[in-house]
Amino acid sequence: MPFPIPEDSFNALEHARNKLLRANQLEQTILSQFVAAYEDFWGVSGSDQTEEIDEEVVTVYVPNGSRYTVEQMQAVLVAMPMAVAIDVLTDAAQLVAFIDAAYPGVLADRYKHAAFLYTISETGITLTGLSEGWTPPQ
Repeated sequence: MPFPIPEDSFNALEHARNKLLRANQLEQTILSQFVAAYEDFWGVSGSDQTEEIDEEVVTVYVPNGSRYTVEQMQAVLVAMPMAVAIDVLTDAAQLVAFIDAAYPGVLADRYKHAAFLYTISETGITLTGLSEGWTPPQ
């Protein structure tokens, strides 16, 4: 005669664990997709590097700048209708606000503003240089 097999009962801990794993995966997906889109749009890059500062080993981000010159990035923006370019910048700012509110402290400051400094006037967006967070060290 076979032994009776106990039936599974609802496992709240397993369900909670799975839901939290998916929530953490969503956070990482949102963050990585935003960073990838930002870096692609502005053409910027950099890398974490380990340095010794005051006898302590720390990891610092070292920017490589942009693959675009100011003039090239300006030409990209000029090629867009001005309203569209402004909408892209506005949408990015709103997405940064969402990420900061939903996931405080996970987005590096260098992603919270445009990679190029700019002004907006009736004639459009005028780039004035690469922002400090993306300027390579001398």
